[in-house]
Amino acid sequence: MKILADLHISPKTVLFLRNIGHDAVRVNEIMSPTSTDKEIVETAINSNRVILTQDLDFSEIIALSGKSQPSLISLRLSSSRIEYAGRKGTRKGEKRWREKGRKEGEKGRRKGEGGKEKHREKVSGLDS
Repeated sequence: MKILADLHISPKTVLFLRNIGHDAVRVNEIMSPTSTDKEIVETAINSNRVILTQDLDFSEIIALSGKSQPSLISLRLSSSRIEYAGRKGTRKGEKRWREKGRKEGEKGRRKGEGGKEKHREKVSGLDS
């Protein structure tokens, strides 16, 4: 994948992406570090790259442009350092995530008791 990483993305993250086979460059490697977000979007379009960022402004710029490009990957981590991102995938973190999901599912089932039956009645009523 061809990736254009915003300045908020750590150089170590860009290096990691390169090491696993992606064509990743950081904004300051190919353009001025003071480039505007709109200029970064245009560069990504012209070089057929996906933007990797933590900046939510890119979503708005792309949406308002009406264009279907560039694609955007928004990282929502408290840190863009690869060391932090790597810890998020540990077994302890996965276990905590699964437990939270299970609790959320149980809450939803308690709130929606009888929901499947009501849905079946509506659907079966349409068939007649």
